[in-house]
Amino acid sequence: MFTYNTMIRLHNTDAAGLLFFAEQFRLAHDAYEAFMESIGYAFAPLIRTSPFLLPIVHAEADLLQRLETGDRITIQIVAERVGSTSFTLAYTLLRNGSETVGR
Repeated sequence: MFTYNTMIRLHNTDAAGLLFFAEQFRLAHDAYEAFMESIGYAFAPLIRTSPFLLPIVHAEADLLQRLETGDRITIQIVAERVGSTSFTLAYTLLRNGSETVGR
């Protein structure tokens, strides 16, 4: 549905140079913002003028393999469920475009 390319940067990692666990959520949220902007719902005007909000009410993540400073990743976003008042997005993190390293 949507892909977002980025790189693991030094500030995303812990003292061992590995992705700090909370940064997986930050990377996913960066992808989410890019996705929303791509479909015409940029957050700045949404927050300032929209009569509705988009709170994230549930988040979970699994890091399946280590990610290190300099790794290039693709984050794929797929709509898992669309309801009348909410929706669920699923994220897959891929290293080098094919190796699943997180979800």
